[in-house]
Amino acid sequence: MKNKDFSEFTDQELLDETKKMKSFSITNALIIGFLVGIIFYSIVKNS
Repeated sequence: MKNKDFSEFTDQELLDETKKMKSFSITNALIIGFLVGIIFYSIVKNS
């Protein structure tokens, strides 16, 4: 799919893009939280 300007998207395409961005953000937040938890656990365990 070629890159289009958001003004060229239909309403349905904009809703689909919003859903993709939201799920991507949630996934990133979970991964970052998991990694921070591992770091915190390692610091507590080794000190």
